[in-house]
Amino acid sequence: MSDRRRPYSRMNIDVMTLAERGPKDDFKELALKLVGDLSGWTVLHEDVLVVTWVSRRTTAGGILLPERSVDEDRWQGILGLVVKISENAFKLGPYGLPYKGPIPKIGDYVTAAPVAFYPEVSINNISCKYINDKAIKAIVKNPEVAY
Repeated sequence: MSDRRRPYSRMNIDVMTLAERGPKDDFKELALKLVGDLSGWTVLHEDVLVVTWVSRRTTAGGILLPERSVDEDRWQGILGLVVKISENAFKLGPYGLPYKGPIPKIGDYVTAAPVAFYPEVSINNISCKYINDKAIKAIVKNPEVAY
């Protein structure tokens, strides 16, 4: 995996290291390693911090996608890997009633509309985003089939 920065990226965030993972490399394992220790981060309000899901650059059929195509997952992606959850998340549901339902854990993939994610933040040069707990629509077991 490379540690290079792409000049076309708006924030010089390295999306290619995650995109160029091998067929046996696990996105979750690699993303958690690259983001590193988040014990110094406290997520506020009712937000969840996720690593932006990035598709593999090489398709199952062996086609190598252009770098700009991979970069698009940063801007239009609907998936994220949960890496930190606010202590206030998933306490209240709609209309201020107590939340009832499944709660994502660190290491789960979640999905939402692209507009639901807050602007990007770089953590150790990896694309991450905040999302409000009420904007999360599903916990996804296999992100490879969600696109």
